[in-house]
Amino acid sequence: MNKMQDKWKIPLTACMLVLIWSPGAIGTMNIATKHTNISAKSSKTVEKFYRKISDYVFFAPKYDQAAMAKRVDSLFERVQKILGMEGDIPVLQIKLYPRKEFVGLLADGGKRRSFYLYNYKTVYVNVDDIHAGMLAHEMSHHIVGERFGGRLRRKTAEIIATGVERRLG
Repeated sequence: MNKMQDKWKIPLTACMLVLIWSPGAIGTMNIATKHTNISAKSSKTVEKFYRKISDYVFFAPKYDQAAMAKRVDSLFERVQKILGMEGDIPVLQIKLYPRKEFVGLLADGGKRRSFYLYNYKTVYVNVDDIHAGMLAHEMSHHIVGERFGGRLRRKTAEIIATGVERRLG
């Protein structure tokens, strides 16, 4: 495969997924929060996501949709505060996938653990490999992009998002 084909493989794969699996698709579970719309194909995937982003030491909390919505919105608002970019911002889409499905999204063989696509205002998450800091990292891409009115250069965006993730840790 030449470099040009390889360059477009990831965006084209993501475009096809958006067309194939929209939030209103049959069999999906959708949860609207103040700042996000979370969607997954099963309640098991959503429950795992909640356990992974929760702050617990010994026992995973029992899944509660209201508690999860509160946790995600609280995290979003903490990221906004760290960045100094509080206020209204377009809703962030969060799509949850089990590892097997997530690996098929990208051409990188599963090297990425989650990613954000600015054009779709969407974070794609591998629920088997996520934690609150990583979700905050992806949220920061959305918040910064919206506040600056466009996508930042990759290195700049990663420096900012990594700083947010470390600050939360």
